[in-house]
Amino acid sequence: MPELNVILVHYQLTLNYSYTAWTKKLQEIGYDVKNPLKIDFQKDQLAETRVEYISTLLAASRLMAIEVCKLAEQVYAVIRSMYDPSLPEESRTISYSKEKLAEKTTPWIACEALIIAFKSWAKQYSSEISCSMDNLLASLSLITSLDANSTLLKSALGEKYSSMSQEIGKAGEIKTAFESKTITILNVPILKESLQNSIGIAKNVLLILYEELKAKEESIESLLPVEDSFWEKNITLTEQTALAIEKISVTEKNTLNQMMQYLPTALSFVEPCLWTITQYNVKNELLLNYPVAKTAIEDMLKKKKQVSVQDLPFRAQDAEEYLKLYFNERNREFVFNEESLLLSRRT
Repeated sequence: MPELNVILVHYQLTLNYSYTAWTKKLQEIGYDVKNPLKIDFQKDQLAETRVEYISTLLAASRLMAIEVCKLAEQVYAVIRSMYDPSLPEESRTISYSKEKLAEKTTPWIACEALIIAFKSWAKQYSSEISCSMDNLLASLSLITSLDANSTLLKSALGEKYSSMSQEIGKAGEIKTAFESKTITILNVPILKESLQNSIGIAKNVLLILYEELKAKEESIESLLPVEDSFWEKNITLTEQTALAIEKISVTEKNTLNQMMQYLPTALSFVEPCLWTITQYNVKNELLLNYPVAKTAIEDMLKKKKQVSVQDLPFRAQDAEEYLKLYFNERNREFVFNEESLLLSRRT
């Protein structure tokens, strides 16, 4: 028993030192050691109690090593999918650590290799991770800035404003969470999840705008009395927005990193879309009221040979558009003077 006690005391002291050094190294690379065991040593202690303590500490260390190994797998998967597709499907370091854990050797042998791997990955991919973080925050800032123009959004989007407002709110939540968070190599899985969520939000924002563009285009075309130059259809913007949505959609062609790099460009179409939708709304409103204006013009023509902008009970700008529409609809019977803004019967 005296010899056994000497061996147990020596092993417990070695184990305590190794556990303390190991957890310190994990904390230095940013790993959150949850509920670390309190290191204990008593000179006069029963062998059974000492064995129980050693078993508990070894079991806790093994569970932590398994968790670190799982985290390493997640980090490696993100690095491989986002930054370096040329990497092998499974990391040799992770395979080695799994083997050591399976052999039930002391867990810090396996974990030591993982700590070295984390440091190596941080050194090699920190610039790419930082770039992803910058793109994320820049894109979220652009989306959340839309909230400052809520009046414009409501006017432009109508019933779809609530959907847009929800997406802006989601972007704000992610932005707030990341502004107070330091991204390290250990939490890139969280970064990846946030990148995916942000790309989804951006896609929804662009889809709302694209669908509104298309709906307004179709409405204007259906209301036009004749094909004329009443409006300038922004075909290029519609096509560019559709392409942007495609480039930030999950497909075999687009990796997450590629979508994230393109995201600021995709979101640059938000402001032009809003401006164009606002212009389309004006044209659409004019066309909806054109039947009333047409009746007013025809009533005036029954009384006089010429109709001017001032003769009509509308704003001068709207009245001018109505006279042009009426002329284009019946240009064989009338002439329209662009300078004096007079609609006259042909003689």
